[in-house]
This record gives sequence, structure tokens and C-alpha cells, in this order.
Amino acid sequence: MAKYSYSDSDIWRETTSVKDAIRRSVFNYCKGQLGWSNDGCVERVEKEVSREIPKSLFDSQEERWGWALSEAKLLDVGAGQGGGVLEALLRGADAYGVEPGQEFAELSRLRLKQEGFDSERICKTGGEVLPFPENSLD
Repeated sequence: MAKYSYSDSDIWRETTSVKDAIRRSVFNYCKGQLGWSNDGCVERVEKEVSREIPKSLFDSQEERWGWALSEAKLLDVGAGQGGGVLEALLRGADAYGVEPGQEFAELSRLRLKQEGFDSERICKTGGEVLPFPENSLD
């Protein structure tokens, strides 16, 4: 569990940290859009910041199927705040993401840039209109 908490009256203060911006965005989405409890939101925030979900997913794929992520060209449709794309890039994949939400797409781009990757790997679009040539992704 996180070492911090948020109250309804002071959920987020303006920050300059990308991680704090991601925390704010995820919390506001979980609380405002999904109606989750504060505890549920805080738990999900930490999973997003730590990339726990894509790490677990990629670990299981590598273990179960022997999938060499470093040889893959991947697309994360609905990339959110970019945790999956970042984790794939860190594991050597040629990864891209599409995200229709303005805030999420911007946070994804900032997250990649902060880690030294090209922010243009995130396209602000939905999965219905992909800006990639046919058969160019695995």
C-alpha cells in the first residue's frame, strides 16, 4: 500500500514531476470516471507508476510461451499513461502506442521522453484509425 493518501478536498496539488502527474491523472480517472474508493484508486495509482501490470503480463508471456519480447514490434492500443509501451521498450521491443485521450497521450509521451525514448512512439488516436502500414506490427 502507498505511503501517502489523498483526501477528497485535496486530492492533488500541481506538480512538476511526471510520476506525480501520472498519479494525479490515474487517481482522478479512477475516482471521477470509475467511482472507485480512495483506497482502490491509490492502489491502482501505484500499479501504474511502478508498471506492475505490464511487467507481470510480459513476464508471464515470456515464461509461458518463450516469447522473445526483444524481437517484437508491438502496438499498445489504449496506451493510457504509457506504462506498457515503456516496459516493452525497456525490454528491447520496438513498441508504439495509440491513445485517444489528450491527457493520457501527453503523459505517455512525457513518460517515454523522460526515460530517453522518442515521444512520437505515442500517437493520439483511437484504435480504429491506426497510423501504421498494414502488417507492420506483430
